Amino acid sequence: PAWIGVDLASKKDLAAIAVLIPDGNKFQTFYDFFAPEGAAEHNTKYRNLSDYITFTPGNATDYGFIQERLEQLGRDLDVQEIAFDPWQAQYLMQRLLERGMPVMEFPHQVRTMSDPMKEVEALVLDGRLHHNNPVIDWMMSNVVARPDAKDNIYPTRSGGSRDEKNKIDGVVALIMAMGRYLSAADEGDFDAYLTSLAGEVK
Repeated sequence: PAWIGVDLASKKDLAAIAVLIPDGNKFQTFYDFFAPEGAAEHNTKYRNLSDYITFTPGNATDYGFIQERLEQLGRDLDVQEIAFDPWQAQYLMQRLLERGMPVMEFPHQVRTMSDPMKEVEALVLDGRLHHNNPVIDWMMSNVVARPDAKDNIYPTRSGGSRDEKNKIDGVVALIMAMGRYLSAADEGDFDAYLTSLAGEVK
């Protein structure tokens, strides 16, 4: 089973897909990044990481590429949910729903982001969050946890929210996927499902 988070950000900038797969007491994560060709012309970092970013024609990210990739992931994986911030993604969400994909709204709010961000932080510190992608290494180094008076946290960019150079889109997508995974785990029957899968593997 896999959970997916999608951060579309701006059509003129980087968009991210994060795939979260439970693997025993750890998690495997995989990422896809998309940016318009026009953005790469003015961003050295994007050019240096070009092997890990899909550049779409023009000056705005073509969401058709993202839809195609999500549909491919749906064929390749047992996708439980695909989480979107509805403010950015109504059209794409509708297209995926029409194709029978398990789309879920995940607003970018403190109440939705805090617990999964804390979980991601704990897994990173414990060495139980695995990946092999230099773009996410860069983005992780840019994330700052913004706390509130109730000890909730929210992901922001180092250098402040106005610093467009310090991208965190992949981390935001990962937090979204983790949020939906935690919701599934809280339902109580998911541990039994994973146990049954482990038995099938044996």
